[in-house]
Amino acid sequence: GVCMLIGCYQSGVVASASQVAERKGIPFFIVESSSPTLTNRGFKWLFRQGAHDAMIIESIFDFLDSIRKEKNLNTISMLYDSSTYGVDAAKAWQDNATRRGYKVLESLSYPANTTNMTSEVQRIKASNPDIMMGASFVSEAVLTMNTLKDMDYAPCLVANNSGYTDNQYITRLGKNAEYTISRLLYCSDTAAKNPRAAAIEKLFNQRTGIANMNDNTARAVQAAFVLADVLNRAKSTEPEALRKAFTETKIPAEKLIVPWSEISFNAQGQNEHARALVCQVQGGKYVTVWPPEYATAKLIW
Repeated sequence: GVCMLIGCYQSGVVASASQVAERKGIPFFIVESSSPTLTNRGFKWLFRQGAHDAMIIESIFDFLDSIRKEKNLNTISMLYDSSTYGVDAAKAWQDNATRRGYKVLESLSYPANTTNMTSEVQRIKASNPDIMMGASFVSEAVLTMNTLKDMDYAPCLVANNSGYTDNQYITRLGKNAEYTISRLLYCSDTAAKNPRAAAIEKLFNQRTGIANMNDNTARAVQAAFVLADVLNRAKSTEPEALRKAFTETKIPAEKLIVPWSEISFNAQGQNEHARALVCQVQGGKYVTVWPPEYATAKLIW
């Protein structure tokens, strides 16, 4: 009897759950999942507020291009989860690398919940790339970093969010998380330039005891405001009224806590105005290092 569904953390879960919602004619609002294929299925009842991986990884490669000559970057090795999330991320990495003239030395997937990353890390180390790219959930992200540490190998790691930006990642790794680079759709230092984000960060800390929101929690909070906006305009909990309100959504930057230009949805239900930040762990927390207009710290490569 629900009027709307909201979720999910994993793209593979959204892929299945949203099919049921579509058949039942119930709006499904994607908060965090970033697989491009989710909004490429012609669904009428599906909406996503954040950028998908193809959009995000385009931004990551724009960042890499901006430092490519200075850092002499030409080769990439990739390590990723074999789920929908990891496979789609790897495809976007490969597509951008081919188009922009980077050479991919290794493309390695591993099964979910793996407990040993030795062979994969050995192959990455042997390939000696200028850039290592990672897409993992938190347990495997921690395992990857501990394995790199055990092998005394410190690549320039550019991660695709998820486990690498989970609060547990820094808590469990401590100083071994330092200098990890990841894409984020929100970083807690956004609050330094956005009073709305600062107010929400304060409330979040008071209610949870956690110092800062991360990328995932910020998008969850932003999603609640989007849903409130949809419900207020629909003036109904009837699914069709809610679907119509989603299609007419247009929330400008000055009303957002995330650093995007707008939230609205195209014919596929995708918000095309979300953007990615490039952030780095410095001093035990993520700080924004790119693009320049949002940066609060300098990149340590």
